Amino acid sequence: MKKLIIIFIILYSSAILSNDYTIDIHVKIVSNEKHKYSNSSYYSILKIDGTSTDNFSNYGNFNALVNLEIQNSTLK
Repeated sequence: MKKLIIIFIILYSSAILSNDYTIDIHVKIVSNEKHKYSNSSYYSILKIDGTSTDNFSNYGNFNALVNLEIQNSTLK
């Protein structure tokens, strides 16, 4: 029983002392190219540029290519 109480106290204190890490991401779509295969299926390539900041005042820039395959209005 003592061990259970000690484990509970350790877990509870670690939950109280933990900090939340939040990040804000802002994205702009630079280009969007679609390759249509049928009426319900297409392949899309997105080029995105963006910025990010967190609650520790860190910031950054990024750019990425995103490949999406859509079939029957669902992401594959």
